[in-house]
Amino acid sequence: MEEMTVVRVFYNADAEERWLNKFGARGYKLVSKTPFEYHFEKTNAKWYYIIEWLDSSPESEENEEYIRSRVGSAIYCGKSNCYAYFASRSPLEHSSACLRLARKRYYTVAAFWAAVAAIGMGLLAYNVIWIGKFNAMDYGNPAWKAVSYIAPATALCAGISAFCFMTASNFVKAARKYPVTEEYDK
Repeated sequence: MEEMTVVRVFYNADAEERWLNKFGARGYKLVSKTPFEYHFEKTNAKWYYIIEWLDSSPESEENEEYIRSRVGSAIYCGKSNCYAYFASRSPLEHSSACLRLARKRYYTVAAFWAAVAAIGMGLLAYNVIWIGKFNAMDYGNPAWKAVSYIAPATALCAGISAFCFMTASNFVKAARKYPVTEEYDK
């Protein structure tokens, strides 16, 4: 059997799952997974992959039980942080519990980035309002110093805030992909 190791970094589990399924369509079975390495072996079958967020380590008692319950319909390929990787020769569905946990995680991460953006906006306001006032009161800073200190700090705060707001909105969009139903939220 032909074996292959691929080094790849992902920041999005959905993109990683799509990438794995492209390999699976070409007959590559995921044998093991480390944080940045994927170890495949070539087979004659098509493979389908699913990555599930477990909200805690896959070695925890609760998650080991969940993984054992999934093994009946899929092969456990490995773990990375709080993600479990499964493969099957037929298409797999995410469990409702894991979808709920993923949605919760996306909203939590979005709230973090929104808070960082709000702090950046506060620093931006500080730079625009107060530093200009201190310099206007002539605390010994010549006018050219005001421009040299305010402009870069203001641009940095604005850039950081914009990045954080965009990141937060992307996580909210990702969370909204998961349907909200009564069965799903149990």
